[in-house]
Amino acid sequence: MGKDMVYNDCIKKMFHFDEDRGGRIKKIILQSIGKSSKKTRGRLYDSYYKLTRTFKQNLEDHLAGIDKEYWRWFLDYPNDPNTK
Repeated sequence: MGKDMVYNDCIKKMFHFDEDRGGRIKKIILQSIGKSSKKTRGRLYDSYYKLTRTFKQNLEDHLAGIDKEYWRWFLDYPNDPNTK
């Protein structure tokens, strides 16, 4: 789901804005969501990824309800040189 889709399909339906001149409101809301999401991912990673464990052990210790392949991507992402 892209940023524009989230903004148009979710946020605008929940909140009423008089007029968004130049997209300023949209920009501020999307920045806030981005910062919050980044902090949440960081807390989740720090809570579950332990440097004293092997990657396989960290992979097995995932939250119930999170797909194992998604969890693998989640653990790989911060360690990928292309995302640093």
